[in-house]
Amino acid sequence: MERGEYAPVLFTRFINAPDGPYQKFLDWHSCTHELETNIASELQPWVKPELVFSKLGLCGIPDALADYFRGHCFERVFILGIDTDMCVLKIAMDFFDIGIEPILLTDCCASTAAYKHT
Repeated sequence: MERGEYAPVLFTRFINAPDGPYQKFLDWHSCTHELETNIASELQPWVKPELVFSKLGLCGIPDALADYFRGHCFERVFILGIDTDMCVLKIAMDFFDIGIEPILLTDCCASTAAYKHT
C-alpha cells in the first residue's frame, strides 16, 4: 500500500446494528460504537471517508460498495481482512458472482475463530 500498488484502497467495516441479527439471534452486542468499528489506526493514512463502506450483519458486499463497483470498470479486486472464514469469504464470493475476479491476499488475512488441530 505504501508504494501505491493498490489503488483505490477501499474499506468495509462491520457495524452490529441494534436491531440486527447478531443481537437478535446471538445476543452479541459488540461492534456497536466507533471505538470498536473504526478502521485500525495503522491503516488510517489510507482511509478516505468516501471509500469506507459499512456492513450490517454478514452481508458481504454492502449496497453502497456494489454501487461503487458498478460505477467503475474493475476486472479484479484484491481482498484482505479479518474473519477470513466468514466476512472475507462472503465478500470474495459476492465479487465472483458479479463478475469481478476476487484475489485473496492470504498473508494479510486472519480469523477470530479458534480452530483445534487434532
